[in-house]
Amino acid sequence: MKKSKERPLIRTNRGITLIALVITIIVLLILAGVSLNLIAGSDGILGKATKATLETRGAQVEEIVEMWKVESKMNPYAEGDIMTEEELIADLKRRKLVYEEELDEDEKTIVIGSREIYYGLEGKIEKTPGSVFEYTPEGIITGIKEEYIEGTGSRWVIDDHTYYDTKIMSSGLNGVLNIPDEIDGIQIVGISNGAFDSVENVNRIILPNTITSIGNNAFFWCSLESISIPNSVTTIGDKAFYECDYLSSVKLPSGLITIPDDMFYNCRELKDVTIPKSVTSIGDNAFNSCVNLENITIPDGVTSIGHRAFFYCKKITDIVIPDSVRTLRSSVFGKCENLSNIVIGKGITSIEDYVFWNTAISDIVIPEGVTSIGDYAFDECKNLTSIRIPDSVQSVGSSAFSYCSSLNDVLIGNSVEIIGKDAFRRCESLSSVLIPVSVKEIGNCAFYYCPNLKTINYTGTEEQWKSIIKYSESGGYNDALYNSTINYNCSQ
Repeated sequence: MKKSKERPLIRTNRGITLIALVITIIVLLILAGVSLNLIAGSDGILGKATKATLETRGAQVEEIVEMWKVESKMNPYAEGDIMTEEELIADLKRRKLVYEEELDEDEKTIVIGSREIYYGLEGKIEKTPGSVFEYTPEGIITGIKEEYIEGTGSRWVIDDHTYYDTKIMSSGLNGVLNIPDEIDGIQIVGISNGAFDSVENVNRIILPNTITSIGNNAFFWCSLESISIPNSVTTIGDKAFYECDYLSSVKLPSGLITIPDDMFYNCRELKDVTIPKSVTSIGDNAFNSCVNLENITIPDGVTSIGHRAFFYCKKITDIVIPDSVRTLRSSVFGKCENLSNIVIGKGITSIEDYVFWNTAISDIVIPEGVTSIGDYAFDECKNLTSIRIPDSVQSVGSSAFSYCSSLNDVLIGNSVEIIGKDAFRRCESLSSVLIPVSVKEIGNCAFYYCPNLKTINYTGTEEQWKSIIKYSESGGYNDALYNSTINYNCSQ
């Protein structure tokens, strides 16, 4: 224990000694008649020493990068043995050979002193000539000039916007658009609506740090495979990357506030997206049908997640919904067939229709504060084994838990007034249920074909029970409610 306390003191003393030595040398030089400018000026002793240090560090980094490139190209399939680009940069930062301000991740360059070191494996990508683009006097890219397009065909018109079958870029651009930050003296600040709509033969687009906005349908149905959106971008329009079938990698800007409606709809190759901490809302269908999306983290500041935002993202297995979210909109995680682990935040007040329909959850905690469970909310959750509906819930929607074939134990909170029709239909493993006296209505077929339901625990009296099942006995197909053993005056 003593050693661990002494080590920082030794380092501190050494640091103080070095500083004192440097100060002493400077004072002696001044006393010897050497001017301060000669010592501390940009071309002085200290300036030259600093430049020499930068050059030495730059040379070291350049050597490490070149060795990494050689190893990567010689062993392209040696996964796990050779660092990725991200791991290389993280390692250089950890070793304090590279600092954040020296990095340009979009251009894949490191600038140390007079050295500009390119760390991309595919060779440095030159800026695409400004003559390729159509643009406005305000610096908004509106599209590609006709001479660079080999063919177009009318597709359809929606909301006054024409979509095309194809706009095939000239193969002379090698599949990459590296948009310059300035064209003919005009700074490029945005991408307009539909600018690259339906463009083929382009697999990568590099945007300059001067851009602040990307319009609706900007890359709609584009052959794009990867894009890095600079941190300068704060707004992105609806359907920006709609049905980009080959898009697998996206870097979102750190200042983005909203992920808009349909942003990545049906991007079937998209695997991994990091949502920035600045985001507060995720729009309708934002990631709908991203069937290869495996990992998604919803930041703590998100307050709204739209309808069908992650519908049919069938490879997602885990989701944590932060406390900041208030409502789970309809079908938000519907048909996420492998979604098995879900944490619902404490801020949720409503679970809308089809939210967890046809997922793989086996256990879930519905937090206090939720007041309603929508129609089909947990329909066909065939691995779900038990459910506790909290006291804050007032209504359970139609088919809310229908076809949950493994569900065997249900506890209904003491504020529920309505159990909707088909609510627990064909819950074939259901053996016991607790129903509170607060329930005033049990809908048609609410417990239809629950062959193993033998025990119902009811918190009210026998007379109260008879009053709520009267409708069921007259044709509601809820045989289990009056064929089971009823235990009255039970406690929650």
